[in-house]
Amino acid sequence: MENKLFLVSQKAFIFKDGRLLIIKNSKGRHGGISQWELPGGILEANEEINDGLAREIREETSLDIEIKNILVVWKKMTTVSELGGKEVPLLGIGYKCSWVSGEVILGDEHEEYLWVSKDQLKDFSFSHNSEVGVVAYLKSFHL
Repeated sequence: MENKLFLVSQKAFIFKDGRLLIIKNSKGRHGGISQWELPGGILEANEEINDGLAREIREETSLDIEIKNILVVWKKMTTVSELGGKEVPLLGIGYKCSWVSGEVILGDEHEEYLWVSKDQLKDFSFSHNSEVGVVAYLKSFHL
């Protein structure tokens, strides 16, 4: 029987004054490559959906956010080191979020952040998971 395991990745499109928060991962995280990404992470098995996203945002940015609605959904394959490098499907969900309070204070996994306009997004190199979400988000304006 085929393994039915899949992961759920939640990404936050956090808007403040019309600009979107992007964060740059630390060089040691992805084979020495530092790339931009959207804040968020993998939903843990025991978490409620909104609680998991809010937890990831607090850990990565120290911000308090309001989760509004789903903006984009995508699927891709990803390698899971905890499963011996096995590839599994990943369901990505991008949520529109609003900044509520706090200043960005990055955790150990990230080294830089920027608030950017929608038009600036194409100028950045994103990690693969975030790139799929950003491309889907930008395509939604051309429907």
